[in-house]
Amino acid sequence: LSKAKIFADLRVACGGRIAEEMIFGEAKITTGASSDIKMVSDMSRRMITEWGMSDKLGFLAYGADQQEVFLGHSVTQTKNLSDATAKTIDEETRSIIDEAYIDYADPGAMKTALPLVNEFKNVFITRSFSKAHAMAGLRIGYALGHSDTLSAIDSAWGMGDVTMLGAVGALTSFKDKAHIEWERKENAEIKAMVTKTFEDLGYDVPRSHTNHLFVNLKRPAREFREACLREKIAVGRDFPPMENTHCRISLGSREEMTQAIKVFKKVLS
Repeated sequence: LSKAKIFADLRVACGGRIAEEMIFGEAKITTGASSDIKMVSDMSRRMITEWGMSDKLGFLAYGADQQEVFLGHSVTQTKNLSDATAKTIDEETRSIIDEAYIDYADPGAMKTALPLVNEFKNVFITRSFSKAHAMAGLRIGYALGHSDTLSAIDSAWGMGDVTMLGAVGALTSFKDKAHIEWERKENAEIKAMVTKTFEDLGYDVPRSHTNHLFVNLKRPAREFREACLREKIAVGRDFPPMENTHCRISLGSREEMTQAIKVFKKVLS
């Protein structure tokens, strides 16, 4: 397995739980993702302890505790890791929390994980300028984390492939708090307008804290998408494993969604 393939597998494994939270809400998540969580935890640790993919621990293998079973079924463990090394392994197993859509969350509905970054050096948060800041074409974002963690990232990455134009634009937008608040309120009103349209037509629309909806159309998304496209309205791609029942509706401007609603009503009538 290549490192890139491992990271891709880890992202895919997290998709099921994320989909549950988006569709049903945090209070209704299930145990269905247990095997995925186990796989992610196991693979992350193996990257560090078996496959030598940790810069800090180096090109070495660190075995797990071994068990020896004796007569009478008593079990003892032979520990082959020092406490310091075990602590380092835990620190090297980092947690990345994606808060790309947090600017769209209703007030009080969602809490940032920011307090965790001061408590744990191996936790950091990523946020994007592609959503509320409308800078998707610039492919730019930022991270929040412990100062030691961010210093390590900065020394290895710097600005990466971010252009100066993108950096200046992002910083300017970041400081414009009034615009982001306007964007949140405008998105909330448009979202309510589109949600009501689908609900009035008899379709279930799970609550969303983003700039899109995931509507249960009770039919393949492809059919709905193709029908809308014939009316010159573009609808998002399939989102497996729910492409046969649900369709993602990305929210545009108020004018765009007013026109889209007319098409949605015509297609679903």
